[in-house]
Amino acid sequence: MPSNVRITEYAPPVLRAPSPASSVGTVYGEDQTSYSDLELSDDALAKKYEDWLELRKPRKEEEKANGPVLLERPEKGSKEEKGITTGLILD
Repeated sequence: MPSNVRITEYAPPVLRAPSPASSVGTVYGEDQTSYSDLELSDDALAKKYEDWLELRKPRKEEEKANGPVLLERPEKGSKEEKGITTGLILD
């Protein structure tokens, strides 16, 4: 086979069904934003819904991970600390 011939295999194209006809001419209802939300600035509205959705609040898994560790650090100057620093566990 000559060195300048390359064989490139491409993956078969992804075929998707076309959008349903009912979604092409979708008509949306009236805006249902409350008057109090309309008066808020963009930043204030974003903060309101971030607070409502608790986006800045840590998840339960994150709170649990911030809990106490299983192995407590030994007190300074104790036999356990000296054993860890020298690589030995002393009884």
